[in-house]
Amino acid sequence: NSDSTVVVRNVVIPDTVTFRVNFPFNNATDPYEFTLDDRGLPSDQRWLDMIDRAAGFLRTITAPTAKIEIVGHTDPVGSDEFNIGLGRRRAEFIRRELIKRGVPERLLAVRTEGERRPIAQRPNESQDQYHARLRRVELIKVR
Repeated sequence: NSDSTVVVRNVVIPDTVTFRVNFPFNNATDPYEFTLDDRGLPSDQRWLDMIDRAAGFLRTITAPTAKIEIVGHTDPVGSDEFNIGLGRRRAEFIRRELIKRGVPERLLAVRTEGERRPIAQRPNESQDQYHARLRRVELIKVR
C-alpha cells in the first residue's frame, strides 16, 4: 500500500534580487545588523534572518544548470581598484554564509561591480543614506 503524494512547484525567480544586506563603509564581513529598506533606513529585518530565508529558497533550486551570481557593490568613495576588491569580498562573504546554510557551491558564482553600477539617488536623499544603499549585494539569476 503506497500513500504517496507528488507535489510539483514551479518556482519563478526574478532576474535580479537586491539582497538587502548592506555594509558599513569599507567593511566586507560585518553587515549592518538590520537590513535597509527602499529608503536606506534600517528595517525590522536582521541580515541573518534574511540570509536564512534566501538560503532556504536557494536550496530548493535543483536544476543542474542553474546559476546564481552574487554581485558585490560599493559606494564611490575610494579608488576603482579598491572598490572592485571590496565588492568581491562582500560577495564572497555572502557566498560563504549561503554555503554554511546548505546552498550547493555549484549554484553560486561571485562577481564584483565595485562602484560601477550605482542605483539612482532619490530626491532629497542624504549622501550618507545614498552611500549606505549603494553598499549592497545582489543575487542575479544567470540564464
